[in-house]
Amino acid sequence: MLQVNTSGEIQKHGCEPEQVLQLARMVVQDCPFLQLIGLMTIGTASSCAEVARGEFSKLFQIRNQICTDLDWEVGQLELSMGMSNDFQEAICCGSSSVRVDMEYNSIPYSKLCKEAENSEQNLEQSNPVATELRISMKMNCVESFRGSAYIEMNKTKILCTVIGPREAHKSSEDSMGMLLANCGKLTVSVRFAPFAKTPRLQRRRKEVALSEEQNLATLIQQAFDSVVLVERYPKAEIVLIISIL
Repeated sequence: MLQVNTSGEIQKHGCEPEQVLQLARMVVQDCPFLQLIGLMTIGTASSCAEVARGEFSKLFQIRNQICTDLDWEVGQLELSMGMSNDFQEAICCGSSSVRVDMEYNSIPYSKLCKEAENSEQNLEQSNPVATELRISMKMNCVESFRGSAYIEMNKTKILCTVIGPREAHKSSEDSMGMLLANCGKLTVSVRFAPFAKTPRLQRRRKEVALSEEQNLATLIQQAFDSVVLVERYPKAEIVLIISIL
């Protein structure tokens, strides 16, 4: 698009009307990688429709001159005409395209922000699972242990602490025999905090609750056995204590 300053205002960009024909010839004949598709101008800041119509009529005359010189059809060149105060006037004058950044077509950012906030609130109200599954995690939250992690997801709160690698107890050495001489030992302990027992656990017998702790510890230890390289810590012990809060 060639921008033409038909209003003659200094603050507006665009070439002078007398230079448009020369520029159009240069683009078509000397610039094989460019394509001339139309002319554009911006109306004066004045709200007077007669002034605007005069500026747009200049653009019509320039387009006719270019099409005659290049032996093109008049409709081959588009016209983009923007006005400061009267968008409908530009359409009536024959504008074939619309400037997307005009005041009449733009949307204030404040409106978009409000719509984004409303959509997020509607999502939380319509889909409570989206808010329930929000996760909070912390690393090294207990300084007295070699490692620790805390995770909170909805109403589930879990604290995991790591002890070791440390020298294995004698009882462990006696029971494991020669196995500890070649590799270390991984122990997992799962405990339900007494102050945070759910109604589900309160309805069950103490023996059943202890059995659930042991089952969870077994499952977690099976998962860690495949990733922890205990063979690098011979005669050592690593203890994972998982507290369900």
